[in-house]
Amino acid sequence: MRKSRTLIPICAFSLLLSACGFDMGVFGDKDEYKSYYETFGDLKGIVGKEEDYSYDLKDSLFNSTTINKFSWEKDDYVVKEKPYVYLTLQVKKELKIEGIALYLKAPAASSIVLSTYYFPTSSSAPKQDKIKYKDSPDEDEHGDPIQYDDPSKDLSICNVTISANAGEWIDFGLSNFHQEGYTDNYLHTAENSYIYVRIENNSGLNKEMTSVSFSFINLIIRAV
Repeated sequence: MRKSRTLIPICAFSLLLSACGFDMGVFGDKDEYKSYYETFGDLKGIVGKEEDYSYDLKDSLFNSTTINKFSWEKDDYVVKEKPYVYLTLQVKKELKIEGIALYLKAPAASSIVLSTYYFPTSSSAPKQDKIKYKDSPDEDEHGDPIQYDDPSKDLSICNVTISANAGEWIDFGLSNFHQEGYTDNYLHTAENSYIYVRIENNSGLNKEMTSVSFSFINLIIRAV
């Protein structure tokens, strides 16, 4: 569904209390969301084996400029338009996450397929040099299949397909998580754990899919 450039549509994910402020659960809005910024590391966009971009939550993804103007205060804060394969986020504290919302913009009309994964430790998460990219080979020099770190789509805790219009910001939400060991549809995180969102269009697991470049802004996470 086409969305306007406002955060009002996200109320479907219980992320807004009213037009006057955000309802972000345990983070609240005290001290200008200080606890929110302290809870998460940079959001990292992985493009290739040796290409990635890190974006500070406060500078690039959630502040008065991004929210009200859908732009960035400084050029250094701009989220680059790239064919990201994974978006990764470190969670520094134990949380019970109800929903995650983000806006993205692609230069061309696209159907973007996302899969979401949770890793309790950094050692259990895919390594950047062990991810399968579009130019990664299927077999080694001996003709044997290469094993990559990418998790199976069957292990995804939340799947979303986005219909993006060319050059327009569109929001999407991740919620109703199917996490092993839990039945409440929340995402339960441990200290220093990781959330990975795979863009299936850009993954080497799906070489038949058309790759898509995009930028993103306004990351909003509600925890209870």
